[in-house]
Amino acid sequence: MKNHKMLSALLAALMLISACLFTVPAMAEDVTEITVWTKDRHDQDLLLSIVDQFNKENPDIHINYEQYTDNYPQVIEIASSAGELPDIFCINNTPMITQAYQRGQLAALDSLITDEDKARFDASLFIEGINMFDGQIYSLPNTGLTLRLVYNQDIFERVGLSGPPKSIDEMVADAKLITEQLGGEGVYGFALPLANPQSGFQRGFNQFPLIDGYPVFEGFDYRQGKYDFTVYKPYVLALADIWNSGAAFPGCESLNIDPLRTQFAAGKIGMYMTYSHSEWGVYMDQFPTDQRWQYAQIPSTSGEIVGSQSLSAGYWYVINSATKDLEKTWRVYSAIYSQENLIKYYEAGYGVSVVPSVIAAATAPSAIAAVPYMGIQPTDKIWPVAPQNVVPEGDNWGARFAEVVFGYNNDIDGIIADLNERYQAAYLQSIEDGFNTQIQYPNLAANDLTNTMN
Repeated sequence: MKNHKMLSALLAALMLISACLFTVPAMAEDVTEITVWTKDRHDQDLLLSIVDQFNKENPDIHINYEQYTDNYPQVIEIASSAGELPDIFCINNTPMITQAYQRGQLAALDSLITDEDKARFDASLFIEGINMFDGQIYSLPNTGLTLRLVYNQDIFERVGLSGPPKSIDEMVADAKLITEQLGGEGVYGFALPLANPQSGFQRGFNQFPLIDGYPVFEGFDYRQGKYDFTVYKPYVLALADIWNSGAAFPGCESLNIDPLRTQFAAGKIGMYMTYSHSEWGVYMDQFPTDQRWQYAQIPSTSGEIVGSQSLSAGYWYVINSATKDLEKTWRVYSAIYSQENLIKYYEAGYGVSVVPSVIAAATAPSAIAAVPYMGIQPTDKIWPVAPQNVVPEGDNWGARFAEVVFGYNNDIDGIIADLNERYQAAYLQSIEDGFNTQIQYPNLAANDLTNTMN
Protein backbone atom coordinates (compact mmCIF):
# COMPACT_ATOMS: atom_id res chain seq x y z
CA MET A 1 0.00 0.00 0.00
CA LYS A 2 2.82 2.38 0.90
CA ASN A 3 4.57 1.76 -2.44
CA HIS A 4 1.29 2.26 -4.30
CA LYS A 5 0.76 5.64 -2.61
CA MET A 6 4.32 6.70 -3.44
CA LEU A 7 3.86 5.72 -7.08
CA SER A 8 0.56 7.59 -7.22
CA ALA A 9 2.17 10.71 -5.74
CA LEU A 10 5.03 10.54 -8.26
CA LEU A 11 2.56 10.09 -11.12
CA ALA A 12 0.61 13.11 -9.94
CA ALA A 13 3.80 15.18 -9.82
CA LEU A 14 4.78 14.18 -13.35
CA MET A 15 1.29 14.98 -14.59
CA LEU A 16 1.54 18.47 -13.16
CA ILE A 17 4.95 18.96 -14.76
CA SER A 18 4.37 17.53 -18.22
CA ALA A 19 0.68 17.34 -19.04
CA CYS A 20 -1.65 19.68 -20.82
CA LEU A 21 -4.93 18.91 -19.08
CA PHE A 22 -8.13 19.95 -20.77
CA THR A 23 -10.41 20.38 -17.75
CA VAL A 24 -14.18 20.37 -17.91
CA PRO A 25 -17.07 21.29 -15.64
CA ALA A 26 -18.26 18.80 -13.03
CA MET A 27 -20.18 15.91 -14.56
CA ALA A 28 -23.53 14.44 -13.63
CA GLU A 29 -23.47 11.18 -11.69
CA ASP A 30 -24.85 9.15 -14.61
CA VAL A 31 -22.06 10.24 -16.98
CA THR A 32 -19.16 7.81 -17.51
CA GLU A 33 -15.73 9.43 -17.75
CA ILE A 34 -13.36 7.84 -20.27
CA THR A 35 -9.77 9.04 -19.96
CA VAL A 36 -7.54 9.25 -23.03
CA TRP A 37 -3.80 9.92 -22.85
CA THR A 38 -1.68 11.00 -25.80
CA LYS A 39 1.99 11.73 -26.40
CA ASP A 40 1.37 14.11 -29.31
CA ARG A 41 0.88 17.85 -29.55
CA HIS A 42 1.14 18.28 -33.29
CA ASP A 43 -2.39 16.93 -33.87
CA GLN A 44 -4.06 18.53 -30.86
CA ASP A 45 -6.38 20.81 -32.85
CA LEU A 46 -8.06 17.89 -34.60
CA LEU A 47 -8.10 15.58 -31.57
CA LEU A 48 -9.61 18.26 -29.36
CA SER A 49 -12.33 18.88 -31.96
CA ILE A 50 -13.07 15.13 -32.05
CA VAL A 51 -13.29 15.06 -28.26
CA ASP A 52 -15.50 18.15 -28.14
CA GLN A 53 -17.89 16.79 -30.78
CA PHE A 54 -18.11 13.39 -29.11
CA ASN A 55 -18.83 14.92 -25.71
CA LYS A 56 -21.65 17.00 -27.17
CA GLU A 57 -23.22 14.09 -29.03
CA ASN A 58 -22.89 11.47 -26.27
CA PRO A 59 -24.43 12.78 -23.04
CA ASP A 60 -23.74 9.50 -21.21
CA ILE A 61 -19.95 9.71 -21.77
CA HIS A 62 -17.37 12.39 -21.17
CA ILE A 63 -13.87 12.09 -22.63
CA ASN A 64 -11.13 13.40 -20.36
CA TYR A 65 -8.29 14.09 -22.82
CA GLU A 66 -4.80 14.50 -21.33
CA GLN A 67 -1.69 15.34 -23.30
CA TYR A 68 1.94 14.59 -22.44
CA THR A 69 5.16 15.24 -24.32
CA ASP A 70 8.72 14.56 -23.18
CA ASN A 71 7.81 12.64 -20.03
CA TYR A 72 5.24 10.37 -21.66
CA PRO A 73 7.19 7.08 -21.33
CA GLN A 74 7.84 7.84 -17.64
CA VAL A 75 4.18 8.70 -17.03
CA ILE A 76 3.06 5.44 -18.67
CA GLU A 77 5.59 3.38 -16.68
CA ILE A 78 4.65 4.94 -13.36
CA ALA A 79 0.91 4.67 -14.09
CA SER A 80 1.43 1.06 -15.10
CA SER A 81 3.21 0.24 -11.83
CA ALA A 82 0.52 2.03 -9.83
CA GLY A 83 -2.36 0.38 -11.69
CA GLU A 84 -3.57 3.79 -12.87
CA LEU A 85 -3.38 3.56 -16.65
CA PRO A 86 -6.15 5.44 -18.51
CA ASP A 87 -8.94 3.75 -20.45
CA ILE A 88 -7.29 4.56 -23.79
CA PHE A 89 -3.68 5.52 -24.36
CA CYS A 90 -1.40 6.30 -27.27
CA ILE A 91 1.36 3.81 -27.99
CA ASN A 92 4.77 5.39 -28.44
CA ASN A 93 6.74 2.50 -29.93
CA THR A 94 6.98 -1.26 -30.34
CA PRO A 95 8.68 -1.87 -26.97
CA MET A 96 5.84 -0.01 -25.24
CA ILE A 97 3.05 -2.11 -26.79
CA THR A 98 5.04 -5.31 -26.25
CA GLN A 99 5.59 -4.59 -22.58
CA ALA A 100 1.95 -3.59 -22.04
CA TYR A 101 0.85 -6.86 -23.67
CA GLN A 102 3.24 -8.92 -21.57
CA ARG A 103 1.84 -7.27 -18.45
CA GLY A 104 -1.72 -8.12 -19.46
CA GLN A 105 -2.69 -4.45 -19.73
CA LEU A 106 -4.18 -4.47 -23.23
CA ALA A 107 -7.73 -5.39 -24.27
CA ALA A 108 -7.93 -7.57 -27.39
CA LEU A 109 -10.05 -5.87 -30.04
CA ASP A 110 -11.10 -8.91 -32.12
CA SER A 111 -14.54 -9.28 -30.53
CA LEU A 112 -15.19 -5.54 -30.82
CA ILE A 113 -14.17 -4.88 -34.42
CA THR A 114 -17.11 -5.00 -36.81
CA ASP A 115 -17.08 -6.41 -40.34
CA GLU A 116 -17.25 -2.81 -41.56
CA ASP A 117 -14.14 -2.00 -39.53
CA LYS A 118 -12.30 -4.99 -40.95
CA ALA A 119 -13.16 -3.89 -44.48
CA ARG A 120 -11.50 -0.51 -43.88
CA PHE A 121 -8.11 -1.85 -42.82
CA ASP A 122 -5.74 -3.87 -44.96
CA ALA A 123 -4.91 -7.30 -43.57
CA SER A 124 -1.24 -6.71 -44.37
CA LEU A 125 -1.17 -3.99 -41.69
CA PHE A 126 -1.88 -6.47 -38.89
CA ILE A 127 1.55 -7.77 -37.98
CA GLU A 128 2.54 -10.19 -35.24
CA GLY A 129 4.74 -8.43 -32.71
CA ILE A 130 3.63 -4.99 -33.92
CA ASN A 131 -0.12 -4.75 -33.26
CA MET A 132 -0.93 -8.46 -32.90
CA PHE A 133 0.17 -10.96 -30.27
CA ASP A 134 -0.65 -14.65 -30.37
CA GLY A 135 -2.97 -13.96 -33.30
CA GLN A 136 -5.12 -11.31 -31.60
CA ILE A 137 -5.36 -7.63 -32.51
CA TYR A 138 -4.52 -5.02 -29.86
CA SER A 139 -4.28 -1.79 -31.85
CA LEU A 140 -5.50 -0.40 -35.16
CA PRO A 141 -3.25 1.35 -37.70
CA ASN A 142 -3.53 4.95 -38.77
CA THR A 143 -0.31 6.43 -40.07
CA GLY A 144 3.23 5.38 -40.85
CA LEU A 145 6.34 7.28 -39.94
CA THR A 146 10.04 7.09 -40.31
CA LEU A 147 12.90 9.54 -39.74
CA ARG A 148 13.80 12.56 -41.83
CA LEU A 149 16.30 15.40 -41.86
CA VAL A 150 14.57 18.76 -41.30
CA TYR A 151 16.41 21.73 -42.78
CA ASN A 152 15.88 25.49 -43.05
CA GLN A 153 15.94 26.48 -46.72
CA ASP A 154 16.48 30.16 -45.93
CA ILE A 155 19.59 29.42 -43.88
CA PHE A 156 20.97 27.02 -46.48
CA GLU A 157 20.52 29.59 -49.25
CA ARG A 158 22.15 32.33 -47.18
CA VAL A 159 25.39 30.33 -46.96
CA GLY A 160 25.29 29.20 -50.58
CA LEU A 161 24.02 25.63 -50.11
CA SER A 162 21.69 24.52 -52.91
CA GLY A 163 20.06 21.71 -50.96
CA PRO A 164 20.26 19.36 -47.99
CA PRO A 165 23.25 17.08 -47.40
CA LYS A 166 23.02 13.64 -48.98
CA SER A 167 26.05 12.17 -47.25
CA ILE A 168 27.06 12.22 -43.61
CA ASP A 169 30.32 13.99 -44.50
CA GLU A 170 28.26 16.70 -46.23
CA MET A 171 26.04 16.99 -43.15
CA VAL A 172 29.08 17.64 -40.96
CA ALA A 173 30.58 20.10 -43.44
CA ASP A 174 27.27 21.97 -43.90
CA ALA A 175 26.77 22.25 -40.14
CA LYS A 176 30.25 23.78 -39.81
CA LEU A 177 29.72 26.16 -42.74
CA ILE A 178 26.41 27.49 -41.37
CA THR A 179 27.95 28.07 -37.95
CA GLU A 180 31.07 29.72 -39.34
CA GLN A 181 29.06 32.18 -41.43
CA LEU A 182 26.04 32.81 -39.19
CA GLY A 183 27.18 31.90 -35.68
CA GLY A 184 27.62 35.58 -34.88
CA GLU A 185 23.85 35.93 -35.31
CA GLY A 186 23.19 33.01 -32.98
CA VAL A 187 22.51 30.61 -35.87
CA TYR A 188 24.03 27.13 -35.65
CA GLY A 189 24.22 24.35 -38.20
CA PHE A 190 22.87 21.32 -36.37
CA ALA A 191 20.90 20.20 -33.33
CA LEU A 192 19.50 17.13 -31.63
CA PRO A 193 17.36 17.06 -28.46
CA LEU A 194 19.79 15.21 -26.21
CA ALA A 195 18.42 15.86 -22.72
CA ASN A 196 17.60 12.17 -23.04
CA PRO A 197 20.43 10.99 -25.32
CA GLN A 198 18.87 7.68 -26.36
CA SER A 199 15.59 9.37 -27.28
CA GLY A 200 17.49 12.07 -29.15
CA PHE A 201 19.64 9.62 -31.07
CA GLN A 202 16.55 7.63 -32.01
CA ARG A 203 15.50 10.66 -34.10
CA GLY A 204 17.58 9.77 -37.15
CA PHE A 205 20.86 8.35 -35.87
CA ASN A 206 19.14 4.97 -35.57
CA GLN A 207 18.58 4.88 -39.32
CA PHE A 208 22.19 5.32 -40.40
CA PRO A 209 23.14 1.59 -40.41
CA LEU A 210 19.87 0.56 -42.09
CA ILE A 211 20.16 2.93 -45.04
CA ASP A 212 23.84 2.02 -45.40
CA GLY A 213 22.80 -1.60 -45.89
CA TYR A 214 23.62 -2.95 -42.43
CA PRO A 215 20.73 -4.96 -40.90
CA VAL A 216 21.37 -3.51 -37.44
CA PHE A 217 18.69 -1.73 -35.40
CA GLU A 218 19.49 -0.22 -32.00
CA GLY A 219 22.52 -2.44 -31.84
CA PHE A 220 20.80 -5.72 -32.73
CA ASP A 221 22.32 -7.42 -35.78
CA TYR A 222 19.58 -9.46 -37.45
CA ARG A 223 22.03 -11.58 -39.44
CA GLN A 224 24.17 -12.54 -36.45
CA GLY A 225 21.18 -12.80 -34.13
CA LYS A 226 22.99 -10.87 -31.43
CA TYR A 227 23.88 -7.37 -30.26
CA ASP A 228 26.82 -5.79 -32.04
CA PHE A 229 27.20 -1.97 -32.02
CA THR A 230 30.42 -1.98 -34.08
CA VAL A 231 28.82 -0.44 -37.20
CA TYR A 232 27.87 2.70 -35.22
CA LYS A 233 31.45 3.89 -34.78
CA PRO A 234 31.71 6.23 -37.83
CA TYR A 235 28.29 7.74 -37.12
CA VAL A 236 29.14 8.51 -33.50
CA LEU A 237 32.43 10.08 -34.58
CA ALA A 238 30.64 12.21 -37.19
CA LEU A 239 28.33 13.67 -34.53
CA ALA A 240 31.30 14.15 -32.23
CA ASP A 241 32.98 16.17 -35.00
CA ILE A 242 29.93 18.48 -35.18
CA TRP A 243 29.95 19.00 -31.42
CA ASN A 244 33.70 19.39 -31.03
CA SER A 245 33.79 21.98 -33.81
CA GLY A 246 31.12 24.08 -32.11
CA ALA A 247 28.66 23.60 -34.97
CA ALA A 248 25.89 22.23 -32.73
CA PHE A 249 23.31 24.52 -31.16
CA PRO A 250 24.55 25.34 -27.63
CA GLY A 251 22.84 23.47 -24.82
CA CYS A 252 21.63 20.45 -26.79
CA GLU A 253 22.75 18.36 -23.82
CA SER A 254 19.76 19.69 -21.87
CA LEU A 255 17.37 20.28 -24.77
CA ASN A 256 14.08 18.45 -25.34
CA ILE A 257 12.33 18.40 -28.72
CA ASP A 258 9.85 21.25 -28.21
CA PRO A 259 12.45 23.80 -27.05
CA LEU A 260 14.55 22.73 -30.04
CA ARG A 261 11.57 23.35 -32.33
CA THR A 262 11.07 26.84 -30.92
CA GLN A 263 14.67 27.67 -31.83
CA PHE A 264 14.26 26.21 -35.31
CA ALA A 265 11.03 28.19 -35.79
CA ALA A 266 12.97 31.31 -34.83
CA GLY A 267 15.57 30.62 -37.54
CA LYS A 268 18.41 29.66 -35.18
CA ILE A 269 19.05 26.04 -36.31
CA GLY A 270 20.06 24.90 -39.78
CA MET A 271 19.00 21.25 -39.52
CA TYR A 272 18.03 18.44 -37.20
CA MET A 273 16.57 14.94 -37.46
CA THR A 274 13.15 13.83 -36.30
CA TYR A 275 10.01 11.87 -37.19
CA SER A 276 8.41 12.37 -40.58
CA HIS A 277 4.81 12.81 -39.42
CA SER A 278 4.97 15.63 -36.94
CA GLU A 279 6.70 18.80 -38.07
CA TRP A 280 4.04 20.00 -40.51
CA GLY A 281 1.47 20.27 -37.74
CA VAL A 282 4.05 21.62 -35.32
CA TYR A 283 5.03 24.56 -37.52
CA MET A 284 1.47 25.20 -38.68
CA ASP A 285 -0.23 25.14 -35.27
CA GLN A 286 2.09 24.72 -32.30
CA PHE A 287 5.07 26.91 -33.22
CA PRO A 288 3.97 28.93 -36.28
CA THR A 289 6.95 30.11 -38.30
CA ASP A 290 7.67 32.12 -41.42
CA GLN A 291 10.89 30.16 -41.99
CA ARG A 292 10.93 28.08 -45.18
CA TRP A 293 11.70 24.50 -44.19
CA GLN A 294 11.66 21.07 -45.78
CA TYR A 295 12.12 17.39 -45.01
CA ALA A 296 14.91 15.42 -46.69
CA GLN A 297 16.11 11.85 -46.53
CA ILE A 298 18.47 11.03 -43.67
CA PRO A 299 22.01 11.21 -45.11
CA SER A 300 24.00 8.04 -45.70
CA THR A 301 27.72 7.36 -45.86
CA SER A 302 27.87 7.26 -49.67
CA GLY A 303 25.11 9.76 -50.34
CA GLU A 304 22.86 6.99 -51.69
CA ILE A 305 20.40 4.79 -49.84
CA VAL A 306 21.59 1.25 -50.48
CA GLY A 307 19.43 -0.27 -47.73
CA SER A 308 16.11 1.02 -46.44
CA GLN A 309 14.65 3.16 -43.68
CA SER A 310 12.56 1.55 -40.96
CA LEU A 311 8.87 2.43 -41.30
CA SER A 312 6.87 2.38 -38.08
CA ALA A 313 3.23 1.54 -38.70
CA GLY A 314 0.40 -0.53 -37.27
CA TYR A 315 -0.44 1.03 -33.91
CA TRP A 316 -1.76 4.30 -32.54
CA TYR A 317 -4.15 3.90 -29.59
CA VAL A 318 -4.83 0.88 -27.35
CA ILE A 319 -7.51 0.06 -24.77
CA ASN A 320 -6.63 -0.72 -21.17
CA SER A 321 -7.74 -4.24 -20.26
CA ALA A 322 -8.80 -2.88 -16.85
CA THR A 323 -11.21 -0.27 -18.25
CA LYS A 324 -14.39 -0.32 -16.17
CA ASP A 325 -16.79 -0.03 -19.10
CA LEU A 326 -15.45 -1.71 -22.24
CA GLU A 327 -18.56 -0.93 -24.30
CA LYS A 328 -18.34 2.82 -23.69
CA THR A 329 -14.56 2.82 -24.04
CA TRP A 330 -14.95 1.12 -27.42
CA ARG A 331 -17.41 3.84 -28.48
CA VAL A 332 -14.75 6.47 -27.77
CA TYR A 333 -12.06 4.40 -29.47
CA SER A 334 -14.27 3.91 -32.53
CA ALA A 335 -14.93 7.64 -32.75
CA ILE A 336 -11.21 8.42 -32.81
CA TYR A 337 -10.73 5.78 -35.54
CA SER A 338 -13.82 6.67 -37.59
CA GLN A 339 -13.29 6.81 -41.33
CA GLU A 340 -14.24 10.49 -41.31
CA ASN A 341 -11.67 11.35 -38.66
CA LEU A 342 -8.87 9.28 -40.20
CA ILE A 343 -9.47 11.08 -43.49
CA LYS A 344 -9.35 14.45 -41.73
CA TYR A 345 -6.13 13.40 -39.98
CA TYR A 346 -4.48 12.50 -43.28
CA GLU A 347 -5.77 15.49 -45.26
CA ALA A 348 -4.71 17.95 -42.54
CA GLY A 349 -1.13 16.70 -42.75
CA TYR A 350 -0.90 15.28 -39.22
CA GLY A 351 0.44 12.00 -40.54
CA VAL A 352 0.75 9.87 -43.65
CA SER A 353 -2.01 7.30 -43.73
CA VAL A 354 -1.22 3.65 -44.35
CA VAL A 355 -4.93 2.68 -44.47
CA PRO A 356 -5.87 1.97 -48.11
CA SER A 357 -9.53 2.96 -47.72
CA VAL A 358 -8.49 6.30 -46.23
CA ILE A 359 -5.95 7.02 -48.96
CA ALA A 360 -8.51 6.13 -51.66
CA ALA A 361 -11.21 8.41 -50.19
CA ALA A 362 -9.04 11.36 -49.15
CA THR A 363 -7.95 14.41 -51.08
CA ALA A 364 -4.17 14.39 -51.49
CA PRO A 365 -2.86 16.29 -48.46
CA SER A 366 -1.52 19.77 -49.09
CA ALA A 367 1.18 18.96 -46.54
CA ILE A 368 2.74 16.28 -48.75
CA ALA A 369 2.50 18.58 -51.78
CA ALA A 370 4.36 21.25 -49.80
CA VAL A 371 6.78 18.90 -48.02
CA PRO A 372 7.16 15.87 -50.31
CA TYR A 373 9.45 13.83 -48.07
CA MET A 374 6.74 13.74 -45.44
CA GLY A 375 5.30 11.04 -47.70
CA ILE A 376 6.30 7.41 -47.48
CA GLN A 377 9.09 6.66 -49.97
CA PRO A 378 9.93 3.40 -51.79
CA THR A 379 12.96 3.01 -49.51
CA ASP A 380 10.79 3.13 -46.34
CA LYS A 381 9.98 -0.43 -45.28
CA ILE A 382 8.50 -2.22 -42.26
CA TRP A 383 11.38 -4.08 -40.64
CA PRO A 384 10.96 -7.33 -38.70
CA VAL A 385 10.51 -7.00 -34.96
CA ALA A 386 13.77 -6.73 -33.03
CA PRO A 387 14.15 -7.91 -29.41
CA GLN A 388 11.93 -5.87 -27.13
CA ASN A 389 12.51 -4.42 -23.66
CA VAL A 390 16.13 -5.53 -23.44
CA VAL A 391 17.38 -3.54 -20.46
CA PRO A 392 21.06 -4.03 -19.62
CA GLU A 393 22.60 -3.13 -16.29
CA GLY A 394 24.24 0.28 -16.38
CA ASP A 395 23.92 3.09 -18.90
CA ASN A 396 22.02 2.54 -22.13
CA TRP A 397 23.58 2.86 -25.59
CA GLY A 398 22.44 6.46 -26.00
CA ALA A 399 24.09 7.61 -22.78
CA ARG A 400 27.33 5.85 -23.64
CA PHE A 401 27.54 7.24 -27.18
CA ALA A 402 26.74 10.69 -25.80
CA GLU A 403 29.99 10.50 -23.81
CA VAL A 404 31.88 10.48 -27.11
CA VAL A 405 29.68 13.04 -28.87
CA PHE A 406 30.01 15.52 -26.01
CA GLY A 407 33.76 14.90 -25.68
CA TYR A 408 33.72 13.30 -22.22
CA ASN A 409 35.21 10.00 -23.36
CA ASN A 410 37.22 9.28 -26.51
CA ASP A 411 37.42 5.51 -26.08
CA ILE A 412 34.77 4.63 -28.67
CA ASP A 413 36.13 1.09 -29.11
CA GLY A 414 35.94 0.43 -25.36
CA ILE A 415 32.41 1.79 -25.22
CA ILE A 416 31.29 -0.44 -28.11
CA ALA A 417 32.86 -3.50 -26.47
CA ASP A 418 31.06 -2.65 -23.22
CA LEU A 419 27.71 -2.22 -24.99
CA ASN A 420 28.10 -5.48 -26.91
CA GLU A 421 28.79 -7.42 -23.73
CA ARG A 422 26.04 -5.91 -21.57
CA TYR A 423 23.29 -5.85 -24.20
CA GLN A 424 23.94 -9.41 -25.34
CA ALA A 425 23.89 -10.60 -21.72
CA ALA A 426 20.58 -8.79 -21.14
CA TYR A 427 19.15 -10.25 -24.35
CA LEU A 428 20.10 -13.82 -23.38
CA GLN A 429 18.60 -13.24 -19.94
CA SER A 430 15.37 -11.94 -21.50
CA ILE A 431 15.17 -15.13 -23.58
CA GLU A 432 15.70 -17.24 -20.46
CA ASP A 433 13.00 -15.25 -18.67
CA GLY A 434 10.54 -15.78 -21.53
CA PHE A 435 10.30 -12.15 -22.66
CA ASN A 436 12.05 -12.76 -26.00
CA THR A 437 12.87 -15.60 -28.35
CA GLN A 438 16.01 -16.00 -30.42
CA ILE A 439 15.71 -13.82 -33.53
CA GLN A 440 18.01 -14.40 -36.47
CA TYR A 441 17.71 -13.90 -40.23
CA PRO A 442 21.09 -15.04 -41.62
CA ASN A 443 20.40 -13.80 -45.15
CA LEU A 444 18.55 -10.57 -44.36
CA ALA A 445 19.27 -7.81 -46.88
CA ALA A 446 18.42 -4.28 -45.84
CA ASN A 447 17.10 -3.39 -49.29
CA ASP A 448 14.99 -6.52 -49.79
CA LEU A 449 13.44 -7.52 -46.48
CA THR A 450 10.55 -9.64 -47.77
CA ASN A 451 12.64 -11.99 -49.90
CA THR A 452 15.51 -12.47 -47.44
CA MET A 453 13.72 -13.15 -44.13
CA ASN A 454 14.59 -16.83 -44.04
